[in-house]
Amino acid sequence: MTGRNKTLFQQIVNSKGWTFDDVGERWNVGERQMSRIAKSASQRDLDAANGLPNRLEANMSELANYLGITDEQLEELDLEIQGDYGSSGEMLYSYYFEVPEHAPSDVLEITGWKVGQVINSIPLSVFPEEPDLD
Repeated sequence: MTGRNKTLFQQIVNSKGWTFDDVGERWNVGERQMSRIAKSASQRDLDAANGLPNRLEANMSELANYLGITDEQLEELDLEIQGDYGSSGEMLYSYYFEVPEHAPSDVLEITGWKVGQVINSIPLSVFPEEPDLD
């Protein structure tokens, strides 16, 4: 990010794997109104953002497959997946995470990762736009 702090609304939306365009489409709200909501979100807006389905959690099996580990190993990692929104903070380019300190040794051995290493450039296709929420 270049000199711009994300609003709480944007942090919530982004942490769930959503873009403003996606939220606006889901809520039937135009780009201009989404911008206003993001800048001065009311408690109701924050509650609504918190209530969005988590696109990241809904597709963890696809991520495990992409990373070459089992669902169980992925669950053990308890990753904090982040979106790479570039310098503008608006467009989602890919996903990334930092290998946590508590990463199991078998996962580190399988993947060749090191604790603290940033695993980036996870393609958007790993998390389909419309995840199965069942």
